Amino acid sequence: MFRNYLITALRNLKRNKVYTFLNMSGLALGIGCALVVYKVIQFETSFDKHQENYESLYRVVNQNIYPDRVEKGMGTPHPLGPALKADFPEISHVVRTQYQYGSQLNTYDENGEMHKFLIDEGIAFTEPSFFDLFTVEWVAGDQAQALTAPGSVVISRSEARKLFGLKEGEEHLALTKLINYGNVMDFKVVGIIGDPPSTTSLPFSYLFDYGSQGGEINPYFREGTSWNSTSSNTNTYFLPAAGFDRVAFDQKMIGFVEKYRGEGESEETRYVAQPFAEIHFDKEYDSFAGTSSIEFLIALGLIGVFLVLTACINFINLATAQAANRAKEIGIRKAIGSMSRQLVFQFLAEIAMITCFALLLALAIAEVMFNLLRDIIGHQLTVGLLQSPDTLAFLLVLFTVVTFLSGLYPSMLLSRMNAVDALKKKI
Repeated sequence: MFRNYLITALRNLKRNKVYTFLNMSGLALGIGCALVVYKVIQFETSFDKHQENYESLYRVVNQNIYPDRVEKGMGTPHPLGPALKADFPEISHVVRTQYQYGSQLNTYDENGEMHKFLIDEGIAFTEPSFFDLFTVEWVAGDQAQALTAPGSVVISRSEARKLFGLKEGEEHLALTKLINYGNVMDFKVVGIIGDPPSTTSLPFSYLFDYGSQGGEINPYFREGTSWNSTSSNTNTYFLPAAGFDRVAFDQKMIGFVEKYRGEGESEETRYVAQPFAEIHFDKEYDSFAGTSSIEFLIALGLIGVFLVLTACINFINLATAQAANRAKEIGIRKAIGSMSRQLVFQFLAEIAMITCFALLLALAIAEVMFNLLRDIIGHQLTVGLLQSPDTLAFLLVLFTVVTFLSGLYPSMLLSRMNAVDALKKKI
């Protein structure tokens, strides 16, 4: 029976080529746009979810208080991290990161010849506790000893291949090799890690020893002891013990400021804890990977729903207008004993087939739109059905919803036609 439904549906669709094309193209455009919206929302909401401590981590951020406003930023002074660890026993791990832009790195080949690389982004100076707080794929080297020695560096596998001309799978050969930072200092490679995912607020491909950034590398470091120098590139993260009270912590930080910055300084400067999970959606404090907006994603989702509904309404209108042209067919079917239920299934089969073809076309439309939106999104998205079961499930749900939403009313309308009136075309 089902095979007969499909064969009949194919014949009807082939017979009404213009009707089929209009419906299929309208649905394909709506589904394609909905898929793009879904993938954008999925991308934005997946930021930092790979971190095992995602729900527990915090970043210390600053607030500069003025009579008429409060300016917020993500930067903290270099000595804040050690002071935080010393004064707050409820904090188990603290790590500082110093992000660097536009740095020159040099490597040496077997003949001692220097090769120069200009690295625009991805360079950070940090501490061994970085690996205690953040989830990192460790490829080669001793993680327990990483960054414990001055002049050491951990790099990602793709950067190891680029700097040392290695092939895939040979990244471990970069261990113990030297990287010269800006013609100032040599760093020894002590570890290889996986490339940072595109959905991270910490896009670090190079992790240099934090204490080695002084002098010409970072003139503002000043041995890491100055409380009066604050840069947005210097961040402090911490992992508290169980039962951490964020409100109580922020209150204690008022006295903390008085202690280390001087009496009365808390009236102008505050340090507060920001949940790591909020970083990507907090434009006030910003992030190295940029931020998004929950309100924007909600609006985008509503637009996606609107596009699908519009495509379904367009389908219903065309299907209803087509009803008069199928009156004779319906009358004959009813005259020879077809039940309304069978006719409903028949028309739903046709609509399901149109939706299926539209879905395939929508995949191509989505891929084209991903290429066009690459510069806007800042990342190349793909449909990736095999790599993303969630996307496949979304498309299956969308297929089911669109099929029934678009087909239920027209199929019920056509199946309820009076057989005599249908044969006489009195519709």
